[in-house]
Amino acid sequence: MILVIVFLSLAIYVYMALALMAIAKKTNTANPWMAWIPILNVYLMLKIADKPGWWLLLLLIPIVNIIITIIVWMVMAEKVNKPSWMGVLIIVPFVNFFIPGILAWADSSSMSSNNTASQQPQQSQAEQGNDNLNQQM
Repeated sequence: MILVIVFLSLAIYVYMALALMAIAKKTNTANPWMAWIPILNVYLMLKIADKPGWWLLLLLIPIVNIIITIIVWMVMAEKVNKPSWMGVLIIVPFVNFFIPGILAWADSSSMSSNNTASQQPQQSQAEQGNDNLNQQM
């Protein structure tokens, strides 16, 4: 049983480090290797979010740490061209496991492609209306 817990913990640590490293590379943040070192990985998250290093101390204060974590993940989401509400999801149990991977490896154009796909039929209908108008003249 202990072996399963150790293996699962190690797998989660590797996943989070790879995701944070990918986010750091996406945002051109210096020293993405810091994702592998405890405490430095939190400092790296603060640097990705353009927050001062002393915010590490705020993460030691109960309740305040939840607010700071949300702020940092919201800014990180915006840095990789994702909606900021994805950063809020970091406090939702089980969902928080997927958020770093989405921010790290999901195509940033996938969010905007949905918007352009929904606008495309509207544009073609407007063009058809113009064509019909031109044909009537």
